[in-house]
Amino acid sequence: MFTVNSNRRKRILRFYLAMSLIFPFFASTEAHSAQPIDCINVDSANLVENSYVTYDYILQISSLCRLNSVSDVDSISGTSISLELRGPQVVRKSGSIGNLTYGQKITFQLGNLKDGIYSPSLRLSKGGQTTRTINLPNFTVSNILECLEMTGNSTEERSGILFLKVYLRNSCYSITESDILSASIKLEFISDYYPFVKSETLKLNRIDSSESLFVFPLQNFPAGIYWDSYLKIYTSNRTRELPIKSFVVPEKVTKSTSPSPSPTKSSSSNNPLEDIEQCSTSKGFDESCTYAPDWYFEFCAVHLEGGLEQKIGSTWKFVKKVKASRTDKSCGKNFNLFEVEGVNNSATKKLTFRVQLYATSKYKQSSILFYITPKYKP
Repeated sequence: MFTVNSNRRKRILRFYLAMSLIFPFFASTEAHSAQPIDCINVDSANLVENSYVTYDYILQISSLCRLNSVSDVDSISGTSISLELRGPQVVRKSGSIGNLTYGQKITFQLGNLKDGIYSPSLRLSKGGQTTRTINLPNFTVSNILECLEMTGNSTEERSGILFLKVYLRNSCYSITESDILSASIKLEFISDYYPFVKSETLKLNRIDSSESLFVFPLQNFPAGIYWDSYLKIYTSNRTRELPIKSFVVPEKVTKSTSPSPSPTKSSSSNNPLEDIEQCSTSKGFDESCTYAPDWYFEFCAVHLEGGLEQKIGSTWKFVKKVKASRTDKSCGKNFNLFEVEGVNNSATKKLTFRVQLYATSKYKQSSILFYITPKYKP
């Protein structure tokens, strides 16, 4: 009986040592004689990014040794497994191993992680056996969108169509063109001047440390000066906004045989907004008016950010993301001040907006409804 157990232990040890040579980064860092938990092998270890920029660390583990009996299974089952990540922050998670007859997937929910390089390790322990440590390959967490930098923008007319030209560059040496391509990044130009006129969305399939040009056609954009525009860069679960320098969409000049307007005609008729104010109103708020076409609305809340939406017919349409501009003592308990602004180019049309304030760990989702009404100046 002693001979059989001794030979079996030697076979396990030889097999474990052989596998250590095949999988060098899974080798234990602690020297000890062969034991049942030495049979535990990590087949794969993957970091998975979820929505809202949270992460899971998923292990696929199995047994290197044959589990021919209940006692063999029990010798491994119930092993405590602890994950430790060392890097920009230290994260520790724990779990346990079940029946490894057919392998097992273990998921550690890591939550948010700071950008940087992490060194993961597993610590295995079970009563009556020596603790074992497995070092796993390092991985890097990086917000790839933060690596994209806008170096400038301009407009250019070609074949009678005005185009917005945007120049981007990759400012991170650790991020390659293939990384950007695989991240499925998209670009969208959005203007607050006329929020529902949006140009096409472009797939970002190339960019390097030098400038890369992306072009948006503006043939459907109303004439005017575009002050508050931005480039929306996004993946399936991340978004970043880059402000665009102001630019002008000129009036289209067309030849006409029609007689010129009468010189006695009032000049104010050429600008229907000259005598108009855009006034914001909301329940519980004082009316606030600004010179047309601009409008402005401010409110206080405990939330940090939200989404501005406009009601078109019976449907709410997303306009843009808004954030608290600062904390303000005049807000009292609702200490965050939101300043929302936009443009209404109509002298008669009343607009309906709402700000959907996003829920936080402390506060539930909320909303603020307000209206923009054109009025003649007093």
